[in-house]
Amino acid sequence: MSWRSNGVLDLSVDTGQCTVLKIRASWILGPKGPISFMHCHAIYFQEYIIKLSYALLSASQLPLLTARSYTMNTIATGTTAHIRQLAVFAHGNQMRRGVELYSRHPLRMGDKALSLGLGDEVAQLCYLHDVVEKTTFGYSDLIRVGVPGEVVHLLQFLTIDDALGEDKMVKAERGGPSVQLVAWLDQLDNLTPVEGEWWEGMEDAYRRYHVRMEVMKTRWKDILPDV
Repeated sequence: MSWRSNGVLDLSVDTGQCTVLKIRASWILGPKGPISFMHCHAIYFQEYIIKLSYALLSASQLPLLTARSYTMNTIATGTTAHIRQLAVFAHGNQMRRGVELYSRHPLRMGDKALSLGLGDEVAQLCYLHDVVEKTTFGYSDLIRVGVPGEVVHLLQFLTIDDALGEDKMVKAERGGPSVQLVAWLDQLDNLTPVEGEWWEGMEDAYRRYHVRMEVMKTRWKDILPDV
């Protein structure tokens, strides 16, 4: 951390492999010292900026300027192991159903895809299936950090815009077998209770999941594995 006389505070965290977070804060000086701070932060993943944002902070919030470190291992870009790691990074501290880290959901899906012998493409799609919909990553960010172009293309059939009233199954069918398998694995994991969970509308949601799963088994019987 370094203080500079020109009114700029630089703070960075380096894991030894890449700088994962930088904060730069500039402040307005009043008669009794700093009165406000404008800070921006950029999250880096393997040298690429993923998110850049700005916020105006009061002087009392200066102690809150902390950097969170995401330690990333050095793994060959574009591999399934790299993409699994990227999913953990992207979802960060997000919670699912109030009781578990969100990243555990795509990790279970992708790991199950591999255990069923469904291939790397399906596993990679599983790991990333909610990244664009639920995190700050966009499709171009995924391309920049080394996700294969075909995987990014297929992710578009797994990303649902509720405002457009899109149907998850219909969109998955347009994406083809790999996407359909991911949608099925998603539904399978959605139907698996998480210990201690409770959330508003939970019972209705589970009923919908069961109905959708039965429809999938009928419509996609030729491509779904026996489990």
